[in-house]
Amino acid sequence: MNTLEDALSFTLERAHASRPTMEILQDAPYGWTWDKITPEAFGDLILELEEQRGVLSEAEAGLSFAGGKWDVALESLLDDAVRGATLGRVSFKEQPRKASLFEDLRFLTAGREGRYRQALRFEKAWQKADAAWVFKTGLPLADFRARRKAILDLEEAQVEADRNERFERATLNDMATTLNKWCVDWYEVATATFAERTVPGMVVRTIPTTYDPNRPPGPLKLRAKAASAGEDALLLWRADRGTRFYILAEGPAGGGFVTIVDGATEKRWALRDFSPGLWRFKGYAENQFGQGKESDVVEVQVAAAKAA
Repeated sequence: MNTLEDALSFTLERAHASRPTMEILQDAPYGWTWDKITPEAFGDLILELEEQRGVLSEAEAGLSFAGGKWDVALESLLDDAVRGATLGRVSFKEQPRKASLFEDLRFLTAGREGRYRQALRFEKAWQKADAAWVFKTGLPLADFRARRKAILDLEEAQVEADRNERFERATLNDMATTLNKWCVDWYEVATATFAERTVPGMVVRTIPTTYDPNRPPGPLKLRAKAASAGEDALLLWRADRGTRFYILAEGPAGGGFVTIVDGATEKRWALRDFSPGLWRFKGYAENQFGQGKESDVVEVQVAAAKAA
């Protein structure tokens, strides 16, 4: 298997195949249950793992959202710093000592930390040159400083979102490891209990024990959650082995589903400026081996206030 996602997909596939076989063996005429775990308890482990997969998906979306807010705010601040440095050299050209404060500023396309330091250097140069100087209407030094400090809060939010995503991912991996061990151990005992040429033995041996990626994707799992200000909702999806994703929508007026996400590689999409009313969504995934099954239909009620 090439990725952790492949390993997780196979663990769930194997577990879903094992569960009904456990129930068959538990019923007459076999009446056999492994004394280490019941089919019911095994099913609970599957459900918990699938729920945790959804929790991780939300944590990933939260991390992406937090990082995006941080980047947007930082880029806006740096854009103003670049403009301010240029205008500072012009505005104070008759005052060489002040103009020199802006000469040494170099705005490189560095990482987030580097861009923040560049904005801070411009702020300090502005303070030394003339704190009352304004190079952009409605942007005094105090407001620039407030925006720069607010970025620290956005950074902390992103760090917290990253910490949460790592925790949920580790939790998912631990749960998958546990479920996989139950799958392997149960299969070993079951194949030792029921000979290969018996009916129950043949049923047990239909359970996959090796991963085969050369298949179409699994069914698309589609859901909607509340989005940030300015958005009507956020659609999230996943499909085992899916590489391209298609989302279809039907509006309040009906008329059938139309494609709104066509072959995307992303696994999230924000609804913006949708007309008010009940919207219905569904989708499917594709890969090089074909198309997977469609998702269940997900409904989103768009409020009139958000549709403007």
